[in-house]
Formats: sequence, structure tokens, C-alpha cells
Amino acid sequence: MPSAFSYEQNASPTRQGKSLAEQFRHFYELGDDPIDRIESFTEHVNADLLIRPLPTDVEAISVKDPQTGNIVIGVGTSTSPYRQRFTVAHEVGHILADDIDRSSEVPQCEPNSPSETRANSFARNVLCPLDGVKKIAQNLSPTAPETLSKIIQNFRVSPSVAAIQLKEAGLISEEVCNELSKEWSAPKLASLYGWREQYNADALVSDQPRPSPRLVADATKGYRKGVVSASAVALARGISSEQVKQELDVAPAEPQPTDSPFAELDAFFEEG
Repeated sequence: MPSAFSYEQNASPTRQGKSLAEQFRHFYELGDDPIDRIESFTEHVNADLLIRPLPTDVEAISVKDPQTGNIVIGVGTSTSPYRQRFTVAHEVGHILADDIDRSSEVPQCEPNSPSETRANSFARNVLCPLDGVKKIAQNLSPTAPETLSKIIQNFRVSPSVAAIQLKEAGLISEEVCNELSKEWSAPKLASLYGWREQYNADALVSDQPRPSPRLVADATKGYRKGVVSASAVALARGISSEQVKQELDVAPAEPQPTDSPFAELDAFFEEG
């Protein structure tokens, strides 16, 4: 991940997040195109994305190994695919802003804290760039549900994100933004404008656990060396600890947290 990403310390958190998103899109030559695979998005910050069921009050957690610097973004399975994409982008925003450099994991923050506001702004602007919104809306009524639907379908974001970006682009008022956000859901618009199959396919994928190939390989190697537990490999792969032990047919030594570069990651797995 390039160290060139920065933001003005005196700017508002919303502006900071927007600036990071613009730098990110420029650096990776994304233009105004939608981000297709959310996995490729996390790879840009050298983070492993692990999608697993999480407690109902936890949407995501990012863990940084203090020795290797490797980062794992753990995100919960969800039947709301565009909310899940936003959550992943939100965590990437925390990474780019160095919010996890001061501790091994992103702390639970108040919704309106500067770091959360900045990460939300990053997520909105990196997933749904204002210039892309303007292009879609240029020959349509910005207040029409069809316009909202096209933005949601193209960038695969929630109605609230699409409405906020229409407002930030200067195309609708805050009142209209609030009305659109409250009145419409992505499934409802998808059905109305003929792309429900696309939405259903996205929802099917977002509700399935997905391992990170690199994380599975590293956890397996660590297990065979006796530096991570079977539960770490099990969570990485989405199987039971017993199955891990049966497949590997090895009884590794007990993990040594103080010597293991996987110690922080293993602790996260055990808690999960």
C-alpha cells in the first residue's frame, strides 16, 4: 500500500474521507468505474478479507499482526449485499487513515466520531464517485426513483449512499435525499426496474462465508509449525477444528503467543 495517501489534518472528517477516496481511485486508475470484486479492493491495501458469520452487534473487525503488519478484515455474512460492500470499504478507509496503527484492531467507535465519519465518507466516495453519479444523472431527473435505481445498480450501493451522493453532487436537496433514503430499498427498486435477478445473485454471494486463500495458506502453515491453533485454520476455512485435525493428520505443538507472528490473528480467531 503506498504511503502517499494522506489528508489535511485541519479538514473536516467528511472531507478527509473524500480526499482519501479520490487519491485511492486516482492511484489505482479506477476512473469512475464501479468496483466489481470487493476482494480485489482489499488486495490494494494488502489486506485479507474473511467473510464469516459474526455476532449480531458486530459488522466487521480489522486485525493487524504487530510483527508482520499483515491485516485481516473480518466481515459478517449478510443478506444485504450493498451494506456488506460498504462495510468492507469502511474498514479499508480505517486502514488508509492509519486508524489501526495505534492498536492491533479498530476500536469500537461512536457512530459520529471523527474516525467513523471519515471512514464512512471514504466508503461512499470510493464506491460511488461523484463524477460517476453525475454522468448517470445527466439525462435523467435527479429526483426520480429511476435515477436512484441506476446508481444503485451500477455502483452496487445502498439507496441511502446513492441519495447522499446525489445530494453531495448538488443534484438534490437534503429533504429529497432523506425522502429517497426512507422510501426506497434496493430490492424494491431492483424489482421495479428489472434487475432483481442481479440483486438476488449479489445477496446470495454476500450471505455465504468466504475464506481468504492467502490467509488459509498462512494459517495452515502456522498450524503445521505449531504456532497457531486448529481453531484458527478452522475459522479461516469455515470448517470445524476436528476436520482440520483429521485432514492435516498432525498434532501440532501448543501455540506460543509470545513467539508467534500469528498470535494476534489467532487471538481474534479464538474470540470469533
